[in-house]
Amino acid sequence: MTNDAEQDVTAIKLTNRLTIAEAASLKAQMLRGLEQSPVVTIDISQIDTFDVAGIQLLCACHRQAVQNGQTMRLHVGENRPFLDLIAQIGMERSQGCNPQNGQDCLWQKVEN
Repeated sequence: MTNDAEQDVTAIKLTNRLTIAEAASLKAQMLRGLEQSPVVTIDISQIDTFDVAGIQLLCACHRQAVQNGQTMRLHVGENRPFLDLIAQIGMERSQGCNPQNGQDCLWQKVEN
């Protein structure tokens, strides 16, 4: 985890796995990132194993960021298998998860 004090952005780079087995430790890491700055970027470009529990973890952390008035971004890079999984499980969004609050869905903000 790195923090760019000039821009007040915390970058968290996850590697290898984003699965239920790692959920507790990854949740703690992501929540620490949210405590450090108003903007957090989660880099999952190096993840090669993931499951729906990992996707749910990202959603939960994004929901927490929105509740806190913070921004959470996702950097996918060239991770085509991850993007394919998002499409397969129906997570792609053309509008925000909750249009009433004006917040976009995490899956609209996937950065390549």
